[in-house]
Amino acid sequence: MAETLGEQKTEDELWLEYKKTKSPALRDKFIRQYMPLVKYVAGKMSVGMPSSVEFDDLVGFGQFGLLDAINKFEPDKNVKFKTYAVTRIRGAIFDELRQLDWIPRSIRQKAREIEDTIVELEAKFGRTVTDAEVASQMGLTEDEYQREVMKVSGTSVLSLNDVWYSSDDSDNLSIGDSIENIKNNTDKLIETANDMNNTKDIVVGTLNELENVNRNIGLDIDGVNKQIEITSACIRNIQSAIDNIKAITKQTNLLSLNARIEASRVSREIGRGFAVVAEEISSLADESTKSSNEIDSSLNELLTNYSLIVEKMTKTTSNINNQNSKLSDTKIAFETLDDDIKGTINKINDINTMVETLNDDRKQILDKTYSLFAIVQESSASCEEVNASCEEFIATVQAMCNNINEVKNKSESLNNSVKVFKI
Repeated sequence: MAETLGEQKTEDELWLEYKKTKSPALRDKFIRQYMPLVKYVAGKMSVGMPSSVEFDDLVGFGQFGLLDAINKFEPDKNVKFKTYAVTRIRGAIFDELRQLDWIPRSIRQKAREIEDTIVELEAKFGRTVTDAEVASQMGLTEDEYQREVMKVSGTSVLSLNDVWYSSDDSDNLSIGDSIENIKNNTDKLIETANDMNNTKDIVVGTLNELENVNRNIGLDIDGVNKQIEITSACIRNIQSAIDNIKAITKQTNLLSLNARIEASRVSREIGRGFAVVAEEISSLADESTKSSNEIDSSLNELLTNYSLIVEKMTKTTSNINNQNSKLSDTKIAFETLDDDIKGTINKINDINTMVETLNDDRKQILDKTYSLFAIVQESSASCEEVNASCEEFIATVQAMCNNINEVKNKSESLNNSVKVFKI
């Protein structure tokens, strides 16, 4: 049963009337009635569309298809308008999307082929597939596959207003905002890198001072070692002299013994003198032996202490040499760090340049978008003016047709009257 669009006439009757009169009022009624159909078709088509395509844009494209369907519909062909309109709406949406798409259709097909291959292999193996497996399935080498991926990688479109990060506090960060954050972060990175560079200079200066101190300590240790060697030689000479004294002492003891023996052989008075001399010689020999032993003990203790000092000095020298080696390695590491910091600063500057370029591009895109929006508004106003002019023209033509029909009827009436007059 035909749907009713007016209170008294059926839809079929209204289509026949619109076909004859092209009434703007009837057209507006058809638009209002079938506008939900446009939204239905746009909703179904938006499911497979990328996020850059807005639903409202699809509805706007579909409206052109609805208007085209209303103007070209032939009610006498026994086809429901709804069936005819769906095809026209879908076609209009596809036409507009193709005009907006700057990517060649071959690239789109290749991207779809890669995506279908990945889905097929993941369903088959039950895991994430590798590039080699995808390339083999498509009959390509890995290098050819990577080139194809690079070609289709530019098909993705992001909006600067898309949410990049969302927190629990409902604080959303868009891509456009993140560009500004990158700029701020790179400025902070450069400041930190400069601070690290200054700190590196301070540390390298401290290492140089420490290296100089160690060098001076090494020179002092060398001087002490030389003095120890001289002292050790002197001690050895003293020990040699002591050994000579000990030998003389032994000879003295022998002389004292001989004196006692001679004293026993001679008379009492002469023997008493020999005995006194022998006693003094023996006492002197004992004191010499005692002093020699004390000096020898002191010298041995001194040599032992000097040996310990030499051992400690040797260890200290070895430690200083190791420390100097480590200081050299540390300086080399800091020089490498300096090169890394300079490279990081250069990369950060490159990022800053890229961000500034991106900001400039963003401003240009926004300016062009605003200009395009203004053009669209002007075009929309122009279309409305054209529609109004067309409606006015159609009304004028319709009035002319009515006048022509009226003239024609009057002409026929006049002809009939002339014929009657002639008779």
